[in-house]
Amino acid sequence: MKRHWTNEELAEHWTLSSKEFDLIGDSKSDHNLLGAACLLKYFQYEGRFPSQKQDVPPIVIVHLAQQLGVIPEKIIPYDWEGRTIKAHRAAIRTFLDVHEATLADEEAVVEWLASEVLAEQRQEEALIASFSTRCKEQRIDPPTPDRVRRLVHTAIHRFDERLCASIMQQLSLETRTQLDALLTVLTPEAEERKETTSALADTPIEGGTEEAPLEGAPPRPQSALHALKQDVGPLSLERVLQEIDKLERIQQLGLLQEMFAHVSARTLESYRNRIAVEELQEVRRHPDPIRYTLLAAYC
Repeated sequence: MKRHWTNEELAEHWTLSSKEFDLIGDSKSDHNLLGAACLLKYFQYEGRFPSQKQDVPPIVIVHLAQQLGVIPEKIIPYDWEGRTIKAHRAAIRTFLDVHEATLADEEAVVEWLASEVLAEQRQEEALIASFSTRCKEQRIDPPTPDRVRRLVHTAIHRFDERLCASIMQQLSLETRTQLDALLTVLTPEAEERKETTSALADTPIEGGTEEAPLEGAPPRPQSALHALKQDVGPLSLERVLQEIDKLERIQQLGLLQEMFAHVSARTLESYRNRIAVEELQEVRRHPDPIRYTLLAAYC
């Protein structure tokens, strides 16, 4: 919640109505009166209760205290964990016609995120905000922030599982085999084509130079995926031939462009970024649907 409020904003969002005065008026002490007022108005604005005094901006506490005729410091002894605050929360839920989130409520919001939101949005904080907004619309007192974050991760996992299963179904057995072949470490002797072009490889294209290999150092074995990940580097004939090899390797996979037509650019980019930084062993350990989807997305 923002910390600075104008007088107009305070009047619009933090002014107690006569019915709200009646609700919190049962509190017999000043600190409970001010605490209940903070809980009520905070929930109305945020769609959840504050978990501690520091959640409520000081200027808001002052504004509410002035309406109640108490000093703002009365918020200090308010108990944020005992029976009193539980009773206040229950009374406010009844007043606002909301209920505590049940397991069924949590499942419904997770499913809503997985089926309606994640196709376009994957940023964690934005998903948490969507979770809170959904609870507010459904008149639900949401779970704790830590649990909301865990539920958002559950929704992401569910979305990815469904999408990866769908992508895998579109891949032929031959394409899957070729995708797995990208993870096979190639020895220098297996790359015969490079030997046939070695005479030309030393001729740089105008405007670029080729890095010379360390004398006496044998080429390091690498996978085809590793080769695909490598940057173009300084422009030379050898680099051009390597890029041609990459394109030919990708074309041989037989991937259809329509395969990811229903996937947002943000989701596709997240898959590409993921496999770009993962080690070969990590990629191999993924379940088949995830591994094939990540490889197909990268290619």
